Amino acid sequence: MKFIAWFVRRPVATLLLLLSVVLSGLMALPLLPVSDLPDVDLPVISVSASNAGGSPEVMARTVAAPLERHLGSIAGVTQMMSSSTRGETSISLGFELGRDLNGAARDVEAAIRAARRDLPTTPGSDPSYHRANPNATPVLILAVTPGLQSMAKLYDLVNTTLRPMLLQVQGVGDVTLMGSSAPAVRVEMNPLLFFKYGIGFEDLRAALASANAHTPKGVIDMGDRRYQRAVNDQAEHADAYRDMVIAYKSGRPIRLRDVATVTDSMQDVNAAAFFDGQPALTLMVRAQPGANLVGIADAVKARLPQLRTLMPPGADIAVARDGSAVIRSSLHHTLVTLLASCILALAVVWVFLRSWTASVAAAIIVPCCLIASLGPMHLAGFGLDNLSLMALTVVTGLVVDDAIVVIENIIRMRERGLSVDEAAIAGASEVAFTLLSITVSVLAVFLPIGLASGLTGRLFREFAGTVGIAVAVSLVLSCVVTPCLTALCMRFAEGKDTRIDEEHPTSAEDHSHGVDAADFLDHEKHSGSLYRRILEICLTHPGKTALLLPLTLLVGVFLFTRMPRVVFPRQDIGIVSGGSRGSGSSLVQTKERLERFSRVLLEDPAVSHVIAYLDTGEGSSHGMVFATLRDLSTGRASGTEVAARVIARMGRDIHVEYHAQAPGNIMMRVGSNSSGVSYILRSEDDRLLGPATQKLAKALRHHPEFTDVDPDVDPPGQGIKLAIDRDTAARVGVTPQVIGNTLSDALGQTTASVVYTTHGQYNVVLTVENRFRRDPEILKQFWISPSGGSASGSSASNTIRVVTSATASTTASTGATAFRNQIANSLAGGANASTGSAVATGAETLVPLSVVARITPLSTRWP
Repeated sequence: MKFIAWFVRRPVATLLLLLSVVLSGLMALPLLPVSDLPDVDLPVISVSASNAGGSPEVMARTVAAPLERHLGSIAGVTQMMSSSTRGETSISLGFELGRDLNGAARDVEAAIRAARRDLPTTPGSDPSYHRANPNATPVLILAVTPGLQSMAKLYDLVNTTLRPMLLQVQGVGDVTLMGSSAPAVRVEMNPLLFFKYGIGFEDLRAALASANAHTPKGVIDMGDRRYQRAVNDQAEHADAYRDMVIAYKSGRPIRLRDVATVTDSMQDVNAAAFFDGQPALTLMVRAQPGANLVGIADAVKARLPQLRTLMPPGADIAVARDGSAVIRSSLHHTLVTLLASCILALAVVWVFLRSWTASVAAAIIVPCCLIASLGPMHLAGFGLDNLSLMALTVVTGLVVDDAIVVIENIIRMRERGLSVDEAAIAGASEVAFTLLSITVSVLAVFLPIGLASGLTGRLFREFAGTVGIAVAVSLVLSCVVTPCLTALCMRFAEGKDTRIDEEHPTSAEDHSHGVDAADFLDHEKHSGSLYRRILEICLTHPGKTALLLPLTLLVGVFLFTRMPRVVFPRQDIGIVSGGSRGSGSSLVQTKERLERFSRVLLEDPAVSHVIAYLDTGEGSSHGMVFATLRDLSTGRASGTEVAARVIARMGRDIHVEYHAQAPGNIMMRVGSNSSGVSYILRSEDDRLLGPATQKLAKALRHHPEFTDVDPDVDPPGQGIKLAIDRDTAARVGVTPQVIGNTLSDALGQTTASVVYTTHGQYNVVLTVENRFRRDPEILKQFWISPSGGSASGSSASNTIRVVTSATASTTASTGATAFRNQIANSLAGGANASTGSAVATGAETLVPLSVVARITPLSTRWP
């Protein structure tokens, strides 16, 4: 072929071409994303919203349902899973494979904006979204130990400074901060003192809302000057609230310190996290789908020295889990395998050809072909992972085979007496179509694997594409570069042989053929004799030889039936996740169980670090753990074995359930059980889902195939039901809205006011003292103020009050007062204005909660 002759006769241009493709591959190498597996995760965007104090049922109705209606109309959404817990709602959206995540994020943001008119307007309830799966395994887990700093101030520093710096790293989807909460002024009320002074909870909330204003103050123009107005209308610390007058009774001021305890604390006192048994903050860094995991880990760790300089004295940042270490180890072993395959292939060339000319040419072509394949891989959007490196390992044999076919034929042509250039041209031209047919056959075998639909096709698309790229590059180099390199090596060998012959003359026949060709023919004779002997044995016993075929088929069928059938093999990514779940458990009990779980994990020889935290969104009965395992090179047990023996050591407890598993990296679904087998139950009546889920979970636990059954729905646990007597409530001028607001003020850690500073926004949290939260009987000592009777807050409907003639005038008066209070509080700038009086001056009629509502224990079992 003419193009082969062109390259053979121009060795300098050919070598420069080879050098250019190798350099292009080396330039593409640092641009390839590095991970353990190709990008097979579903494009996932998580949406979260909060409403302090809301029960799971209220969150599902008022927050999750409106968001689901708007988010479900987005094009390309294939899965949507929502989870509503105490005060929190989380919705995970899974999009079809190949959907652009940036475009999906824009659609999600538009849907959230459209849903805002249907959502509660309480402070801090605006939904937010992140481009990461909240249930995906974190790439990095950082632990921040407080030292001498308080947890609330450290949380504020990390949340406002460190977390944004980590979110700026390319490829980071979300950074979850746990272990504490933002600083806040906590106002803990004493209900008995409120009854003593005749003040309602809503009156205090109104006073707190009026204590901070964030409305524009305007300017004053006088002559040629303009004066800015500054007002101390922001109370940032507890000292500014203690002396605040909340009411006047009998001409005497009632200050906040008289009825409540005011402290500088944190917004959620239940939040806690532990690093190796010590209190700490945890930062879980999750990547966007398709991001460079190793690059993210390197970039974050490169910023750690800068982040440490921002920490207060005594505080420190430690890497509790580095997901890139497992990826590096896996890729290192794959690269070693690839290098070993290249060396073994070249060794086979030497053993069977006994030609250093062929060996040198193959030794140059094989690595150049693999390196040159990196450029097209980058253009195709592939990366370096176990499957792409495995494809290059498989292709190594095919690349060596192409080189051997060309080199052997060139040596044979040279042995016939052709010149070096003529032998290279004739030998390569003769086998060019053979190489083309081999390449097409390989493509026909591997490419359909990558064209498969669904997640399987997405997983193996990179493998099949890498094989196709490598064999195509091998075809080009074998037809263009291999003949030129073989000709150069033969000239060098024959020139060396000529110098040797001048010192030690040989026969003309040896000189014409060359020592290399003679060695090749001699080895071919010996290898042919071995093959001849094996063939003679087979032909001598044709019957026994024919039996090898059905015997081989039977063995293959037997092994096929005995092999486990799984979509993907079990992965060990060096982490064990789990937790404890005890329905109705107190915060103290949950912390004790979590600390015991952490100690048992740390005592295991395969565990290096343990991160534990309270899942406050699930209430005080849930605790979660992440255990980082040591490197596999230490000979540790697998993650599944570690999880099984830790659960065995924890023992059985009728009050709590412990679970642990070794998660994988392939997320086939959205949701908490996205790394294993999931059963999804659907029902029009949500009251039937709980009992059915527990019944199914109990049945699955009896099967040995399932080692960790973790239902998403918990038993109701201990509860209290308040049945409002609407007739009595209307007779005394109390509405269900007032009852709900009062209970939220007392037990929901309600945000009564928002303080705006240059560093951020901080809340004033309203609740009752801890001693009144420990006994359900305290509800009988709650008193309701009818003056807060009009609808407000998250209610968008009008309240209709039915009154009797005996109370009509009083009710009308209190209703008018409440209406005036609502207008005044709204003018103060509160988004969730209370209907109580900012400063109560008159005597109020308080109604015991037990009069308008029947308080009964809630069933702890499903029907």
